[in-house]
Amino acid sequence: TADKHWPYEHAIATYALCEAMTFCKQLHINIPNLSEVTEKSVNVIIENQHDKSGGWDYAYDKQGNRGGDLSIAAWHIQALKAASYTGLEIRGLKSAQSKAIEYVENLQGDNGGFGYTGKPSGETYAKLTGAGVLSLQMSNKKHESAIRKGAKHVLEFSKFDYAGKDSNLYSLYYESQAMIARGGSEWKKFNE
Repeated sequence: TADKHWPYEHAIATYALCEAMTFCKQLHINIPNLSEVTEKSVNVIIENQHDKSGGWDYAYDKQGNRGGDLSIAAWHIQALKAASYTGLEIRGLKSAQSKAIEYVENLQGDNGGFGYTGKPSGETYAKLTGAGVLSLQMSNKKHESAIRKGAKHVLEFSKFDYAGKDSNLYSLYYESQAMIARGGSEWKKFNE
């Protein structure tokens, strides 16, 4: 069977294209066709957002029951945020961002953690909490309460050990960005 995980790569590549376009524009560097390729890449993301959930799924399944997952969605949210800085007039960008943030909001559990495809239950470590917090931090709306609850969850449950079972670099990638953005004593405690 064909691999269905390629939406990760598309989102990451789009994120890179958008960053390149923004920096090239600021530095007055002309790369032929960069704006056209970037816009097309962003449009693929917008066109393949899940019809009901607002997330993204494997193989860009837009109508499946799963509705996507936060692991895939977080990369797409980062790409859309980077797209918003390019200066391109991209139809549907703001709407896609709003739907994506609503999707993320619906994945936060009572303990502040963010689940993979639904709200996490119980008082256990939700490994995608950093992705949820960072996604909300990237929105244009204020989600301070949800972000604060997510940061508290990270500080309470996250563990990292390169040599052991708690060596989850994916969680650490998102948690580090989210906690750096929180700053202050929360970042200091997490960084220790």
